[in-house]
Amino acid sequence: MASNGIVDMALRAGDPRSIGPYTVVSRLGEGGQGIVYLGEWNGEPVAVKVLRHGADDAAIREVNSTRQVAGFCTARIIDVALDHDPPYIVSEYVAGTPLDRVPPRKGAALQRIAIGTATALVAIHRAGVVHRDFKPGNVLLAPDGPRVIDFGISRLSHSETTGRAIGSPPYMAPEQYSGERVTAAADVFAWGATMVFAATGRVPFDGDSIAAVAYRVLHAEPDLTGVPRALLPLVRRCLAKSPTERPTSKEVLLSLLGHDDEDDLDALESGRFEATRPVAGRAVPWRAGLAALAGVAVIVAAVALWPHGDRPPETQAELAAALSEVYRKTPTATFTSEGGMGQGDNLARSRGTVTIAGDPGLPHDDFVADITYGSEETRRYTIRDRRVVETGASLGEFGDGSNEPPILVTATAGLTVIRSLVVQGNVAFERDGRVYRGIVPANLTGDALKLLLVEYAGEALDRSLVTYTLTIDEDDRPVSFVLDVGRPLGDAGLFTSTFRSTYTDFRSR
Repeated sequence: MASNGIVDMALRAGDPRSIGPYTVVSRLGEGGQGIVYLGEWNGEPVAVKVLRHGADDAAIREVNSTRQVAGFCTARIIDVALDHDPPYIVSEYVAGTPLDRVPPRKGAALQRIAIGTATALVAIHRAGVVHRDFKPGNVLLAPDGPRVIDFGISRLSHSETTGRAIGSPPYMAPEQYSGERVTAAADVFAWGATMVFAATGRVPFDGDSIAAVAYRVLHAEPDLTGVPRALLPLVRRCLAKSPTERPTSKEVLLSLLGHDDEDDLDALESGRFEATRPVAGRAVPWRAGLAALAGVAVIVAAVALWPHGDRPPETQAELAAALSEVYRKTPTATFTSEGGMGQGDNLARSRGTVTIAGDPGLPHDDFVADITYGSEETRRYTIRDRRVVETGASLGEFGDGSNEPPILVTATAGLTVIRSLVVQGNVAFERDGRVYRGIVPANLTGDALKLLLVEYAGEALDRSLVTYTLTIDEDDRPVSFVLDVGRPLGDAGLFTSTFRSTYTDFRSR
């Protein structure tokens, strides 16, 4: 099976044998915008989508939106070449069976699908994207948990697309049929319908024609026969006719996890952790989140997400959760940092304090730091709420260049930068004791670091890579953080800039 949910098919006459640097192995399927091939690059399988009509506006919107989706239970975008002939998009190859080709699921297996797909929707919606065609055929049951695929018809959620029904009839929301504005709430409706199928093998709105299905979606109650009683209230809410009466994808995920509230990244980490756990040995499914729907008070053992005692965090989810707990208890640390994006005069050396601040759902780093930039004299910078207090300058832009020293420090030495890289779509992640190494595509980095990368890499951002080495102590606190930024430099390969930071004396504010 392959990443578009279709059995691999032999190449046909006229199919390419290579696309860019990718060797074409077989066909995976064909959709409205083009053909998807199973490709190979450096011995690794990938899914290569060749666009049928060139890099039109729809394709550009698709790529620009989907590249912002973090790799939580989704198929990650690896490469984009819209100026190639033919233009193509490369995504992670997911070996798994489509949900619409397996028997109904029960118990822990159904719980895993529900949590994994809800986690994927949170990641998608957090990036400002609406999937628009969420359905069982776009859910692959991979060995490491369910993955949501096929963003071929997704659009930015703030676009005013109306009057065009895009999707698969049994899973389309009422507003998709009526021509109203389609938002993330349509994906929540489709999630509810998909869970009905996953549990029963039937769709909640059946009919012998599209018109009959549309009428039932718009006017009839869903057929929820066979849906587990514990899951029933949540599914019913998701299938509400009015978008405003449906929960958000995050509310769906938190209900399934049994968490009252959690910031987006914590919720995504928790969801991925639960979705990737083996079915064997799971506790009684639905025990927490769905009891909460009935008003039962639930105490969630959130500490189960990170290790106890002397065992270091082993996975990305465990490491991210451990860092979250450290930052919650001791959000301030003393730091030093050194690095620059080029050579010579733009090397920045700094020391001072860093504190995690802001809304827990979107935290940022505040600094009080003495920064020596190149040959300039050392200056004290107070950085609060992404602004330099001494000048009032916003760190959301480089301006005349005077912002460069504080931007270099906030983008590479911030505690939230470390955690953000850990939870993003790492193409590689490994551990040696309490030393962790990861590789993240530059276009998947967080806001502060991405601003820096856009300035220096420009159009080469999509081909740039960030690697990191994080060392933590016995209490899971960061000790050292080395960040290497590799950006293309003509035919000479990658030019690498290195930033080194150290952290001590973690404490409360």
